[in-house]
Amino acid sequence: MSFRQRLLVAFAFLPASHAFAQSGDCLHWTVPVTIVNRNGALVEGLTASDFRAGLRGKPVRILSVAKDDRPHRIVILLDVSGSMFGVNGTKWSLAWASAFHLAQSNLPKTSLALLVFRTDIVERVDFSQGTTAVSERLKQIGEDVTYKKNIRGQTALFDTVIEGLKLLGPPTQGDVIYVITDGGDNKSRNSPREVQHALESAGVRLYALILSHLDGHMPNTPEEEYGKSNLLQVIDATGGMQFEPIELSPFGARLDKDERLRIAKGLQDYYEPMVHPYLVQIELPGIQEKPTGWRLKLSDEKNHKVKGGQVAYPRELMPCTLVPAN
Repeated sequence: MSFRQRLLVAFAFLPASHAFAQSGDCLHWTVPVTIVNRNGALVEGLTASDFRAGLRGKPVRILSVAKDDRPHRIVILLDVSGSMFGVNGTKWSLAWASAFHLAQSNLPKTSLALLVFRTDIVERVDFSQGTTAVSERLKQIGEDVTYKKNIRGQTALFDTVIEGLKLLGPPTQGDVIYVITDGGDNKSRNSPREVQHALESAGVRLYALILSHLDGHMPNTPEEEYGKSNLLQVIDATGGMQFEPIELSPFGARLDKDERLRIAKGLQDYYEPMVHPYLVQIELPGIQEKPTGWRLKLSDEKNHKVKGGQVAYPRELMPCTLVPAN
């Protein structure tokens, strides 16, 4: 198991410590793009010459590349359906700890909101209440030894993503929905394709920490596997990323101070793709009258240097009339 995989399971034991914008001529766009290497670390120092792009067989010009330093909003969706309890509550402990760690991370220029959900929204902390309210409520949940009785029922994951969009109100380019779940969905009325279209039209990226069974003995249910596959498709389409721990680490509760600090720093780095993507300005070869897929990749030379880099970007360009203004 890599260090990045280990830190995602180990932090359960730590102490409390719009994707598009276009110009008026509909040819010039700004798109958020994240590049990570094989270890999941952000690739820094990229320039316009490091990218290649195309649209329906025609080249797309890369005009500029800059790091995004604008304000961001993140809606955390925390799954408390029955499948999230796991063996001896392990999955729930990890899910809660991941949400709480993010709430206490003090990401610069970042506001948080929270939706706790099963088939319906169980708890809601909106942006008007502030990030401190998100942190405080998650702390209370973690200290409540009886809260595990709330981990029950079925899951409406994709419906809750739509509720997260509503919580954002008018979307902006810095908006992200971050769902902590095992991927199962057995109650949503909205289809994955409908949710994908809603996110793309709003320009909101979807990220997820996907928690499968963690003890190595119980396979995922068909609902979890099917839901996870659909979730990954939506994540990829919107330019988000997925984080997935594979197995539990046996050393979790006995970390020394240096190891705790190293894991905490790793987790902080893990949030970077959500709040510090590149902003890539492009010029299209023509005006798009319907949602159109396009390709963006690293140049062959840069891709060879990065070695196994992953490029996350919104896979479709929306017509001008569908894209919200800044």
